[in-house]
Amino acid sequence: MVMSTLHASAPWDLGIIGSGSAAFAAALEARARGASVVLIERDALGGTCVNVGCVPSKALLVAAHRRSLAASAYPGLGAETLPIDHDELAAGVRGVVSSLVKRKYRDLAERMGIDVRYGTARFVSDETVSVGGDELTARRWIIATGAHAVLPSVDGLDPAELWTSTDALTALEIPARVAIIGAGSIGLELATAYSGLGARVHLIESTPQAVASAPLELTGALVEHLRASGVAVALTTTVGSAQATTSGWLLQLQGPEGATQVEVDRVIAAVGRRPTTENLGLETVGVELGARGEVVVDATMRTSNRGIWAAGDVTGGPQYVYVAAAQGALAARNALSDGDEHFDDRAIPAVVFTDPPLAQVGLTLDEAQHQGYDAESTTFSFADLPRAIVEHATEGLAVMVAERTSGRLLGVHLWGVNAAEVIQSAVLALRTNLTISDLATTWAPYLTASEALRLAAQSFTTDVANLSCCA
Repeated sequence: MVMSTLHASAPWDLGIIGSGSAAFAAALEARARGASVVLIERDALGGTCVNVGCVPSKALLVAAHRRSLAASAYPGLGAETLPIDHDELAAGVRGVVSSLVKRKYRDLAERMGIDVRYGTARFVSDETVSVGGDELTARRWIIATGAHAVLPSVDGLDPAELWTSTDALTALEIPARVAIIGAGSIGLELATAYSGLGARVHLIESTPQAVASAPLELTGALVEHLRASGVAVALTTTVGSAQATTSGWLLQLQGPEGATQVEVDRVIAAVGRRPTTENLGLETVGVELGARGEVVVDATMRTSNRGIWAAGDVTGGPQYVYVAAAQGALAARNALSDGDEHFDDRAIPAVVFTDPPLAQVGLTLDEAQHQGYDAESTTFSFADLPRAIVEHATEGLAVMVAERTSGRLLGVHLWGVNAAEVIQSAVLALRTNLTISDLATTWAPYLTASEALRLAAQSFTTDVANLSCCA
C-alpha cells in the first residue's frame, strides 16, 4: 500500500524500516532536505508509543488520577468513588490514539510526501529489501524497528496466556485482580493505572528495589505509597509456578518470608523489552548485533554496514520516545550526507508516571562516586514545599547530587507532585553546567512545584525547614 507517491522515486534516497518515533523523525528530516523516502511498516503506523505504549498508558493514568482525586478527602469537599463505564473508557483511549495516528502520522506522511508501504521487510542486498514479494531499493537505509516485550518463564503458565503491556493497554475491561511481574517503569505505571481504576493489583519484583536506576530512598517511598493506596508490592519475590483456576490463575510466590499464594484473573509481564531484529535478514548485509539482539551502532548511528544506520529502541539504548526521535533525525542527516555528527546523550530525563510521578536526570550519588567524582547529595522533603502543602500531597522527596568542590550539579531525582513537569528545568541546568549556587539563587514562582529545585539546592547549606514559607 502506498499512502503517497507525490515525491517517490525508485530507488529512493532513503529507506526506513519501521514507522515509530525514530522512523518518522528520520523520514521528516529527510523530506526537509529534499530526499525521497520510503517507510515500511509491518503492523500499525506510528509504532509502539502512539498505538500501544506512551499514549494509551497516559490516557489510562489520567483517568485513574481523576478517579483517585475524586475519592480523596480535602477539607470542605466530600469524597466519592466514581463508577467506571469500561466501554466508554476504552473508547476514549482508542479515540485519543486514533486521532493522534491520523494527525501526526497518516495525514503527515501524505502531506510531506512520504511513501508508506505495509509488509515485513527483509534485506536481500545492501540497498534492497523484499516486502511481500516486491523489492524496494534505496541508496541508504535506517533500521528503526523498535523493541518488543520480553516474556518471563513461569512453570504452568503458557507464554500465550501472559498479557504484555500491549494487552493491558488495549483491554476492553479492567480485570478485578491482576498480577504484574516486574516493577520497572512499565510495571509501576500499569499498577498505578489498574489500581486507580479499581483492580486489586499484586506487583511482583525479583530484585530488592523498584526502578533500580533511582535512589533507593525515592523508590522506597514510592513503594510505601503504592502499598498505602492498596497495591500489594512484593520485592525480592519470584513467581515459582502457576495453576489455572476457573477464573484465572493461582500463583505460587517465593519471597523473603517464604512461600505464599495469590489468585488473580490476569498475569501481566512487565520485565522489559528486547530490540526487534528478528527476520530482517541482517546477517545477509553484515549488520552486527549485540548480546541482547540490538543493532550495534557507533556515535553517528551507523551500523557495521556502511550504508545502513539504526535508531531508537532497536539499538538497545534508553527506550524513550524523545531519544528515538533525536536518533532518527540524526541518522537521517548522517545517512544523506555521509556525516559524522554524534548523538548527544547528555542529561536524558526519565519519568515514571506513577501518582505522584518519579522523574530523574543525571547521576545518582553512587554513580557519581563510581565515576570518580568527589560528590555529595542532599534530600529535600516535599513536606517543606508550599505547593505540596496546599495540595495535601507532602509525601514527595527530591534528591540532588553535586560535585563537592565546584558545586556543579550532577543529578536531580524527584518523586512527588508535578515532578514530571519540573524535571525539564533540571535537564537544562545539567546541560548548561549550572551549580548548586545557581539553582539556589534562581527565581522560582511561589506555590509552584518548581520551588523544589531551588529549595533542594538551598538545603546543601541551609536547613530549609527553618526558612519562612516564601524565602
